[in-house]
Amino acid sequence: MKNRLFLIFTVLFAVLTFTFNSLGQDSLQKDVEDLKDSVRRHLESQQKALRDAKKTGEVNKLVYSTNDINFSHDGKRLALAGNYGILIYDIQRSRKNVQVSYKPIKLREHQGRGWRVAFSPDGKLLASANATGTLYLWDAKTEKLLRTIEDGPEYSSFGCLAFSPDGRIIATGGSRVITKDGPARKGTVNNVSITMDGWITDGIVRLWDTQTGEHIRTLTGQARRVNSVAFSPDGIIIAAGDSLTLTADSRGRNPTVHLWDARTGKLLQTLKGHRYDIRSVAFSPDGKLLASGGDSAPIRLWDVNTGQQTRTLGRDSTRNLKDLDQERPPRDGVDSIAFSPDGSTLVSCSILSVLLWDVKRGRVLRKFREQNSGGGPTVMVFSPDGRTVAVCRSYELDQIVPKSNGVMIRKEIELMDAETGKHLHRIKLERYRFKTYR
Repeated sequence: MKNRLFLIFTVLFAVLTFTFNSLGQDSLQKDVEDLKDSVRRHLESQQKALRDAKKTGEVNKLVYSTNDINFSHDGKRLALAGNYGILIYDIQRSRKNVQVSYKPIKLREHQGRGWRVAFSPDGKLLASANATGTLYLWDAKTEKLLRTIEDGPEYSSFGCLAFSPDGRIIATGGSRVITKDGPARKGTVNNVSITMDGWITDGIVRLWDTQTGEHIRTLTGQARRVNSVAFSPDGIIIAAGDSLTLTADSRGRNPTVHLWDARTGKLLQTLKGHRYDIRSVAFSPDGKLLASGGDSAPIRLWDVNTGQQTRTLGRDSTRNLKDLDQERPPRDGVDSIAFSPDGSTLVSCSILSVLLWDVKRGRVLRKFREQNSGGGPTVMVFSPDGRTVAVCRSYELDQIVPKSNGVMIRKEIELMDAETGKHLHRIKLERYRFKTYR
């Protein structure tokens, strides 16, 4: 229970840190300040426990947690975002092996925890976002900081990001606080009992000009939070997947995928079918299909032109949960998905496995043989040439730090051969002593 409260408080702290100033009501600001103080005290006690453990010899190494990974356009660099900030590794792939630079480049002007990271498709830019509302744009070749973008205080919209194919626009997704509307709300969705606080939010996608840093437009109308955003290969369509939520009148709202016209902001399609939070969306290389996956099976494939579901990958879940606040969603969902460069296969990763799927036949071709023994949600990305899959699998923190109540962290990055599924290389961060952030 303590672990669940810690995770909930951490998320609330990240959102409320940069939303409370704009709400304008003294009583509301006091409520937020009290909550922030409570969360801050809890985090400080966790930090003190870790420091004490180090002093007594219970812990003899730093703990690093990775939130996001991304390959450069040529596959020769791999960027990592985590509680150490942003790191960039040089990658050299031969036919059978991978060589990884021993010491990575650290982007020292990035402040705080690295939350998301992405290279532009043309290889010119690198974007990184922290957990407190700042987006950084870098020259991908020189690592020079070009500009920073500060989001509005009512927004938490750097939870996911994607470049347009020409690199001129970056789309970010997250949520927007509308108001605090009374007491907590309770409701039932898909036979699941849900309790939500009084904060009223909606999901949003915001578009930014990468050359000037100016805000172009905001796409609204989605549910509580946008978890994944993607551009179609021609840059015309933006896809965004959101979360299960309750409306202001406590009615349930299943998650959806929205398709937008990137040029006008017009809503083109609303794709319905998922029962739990959508974690990842991805276009096929030809732009004809969209894959979406989330907290329960199956992965769904959609015809982009018609909005019709064409195929599912994996079994649908029939397990009902008593309470999403107390239990994890079904363990047969996925955390991230990606098409191969030729579009014939798709890789998915989950709490249980990393799988390669035949898109046309809808069957599993291969289960990747992972080197580590970790479990839990994963982050995964295909190299641009389709030869390498990079996966960051989570570990229970009590495998590293005794008496840590089993907090789940994404710890090591594993590189695997996409054709054979074999382990190629593991990036271990413990050999470096980077400064870490909460």
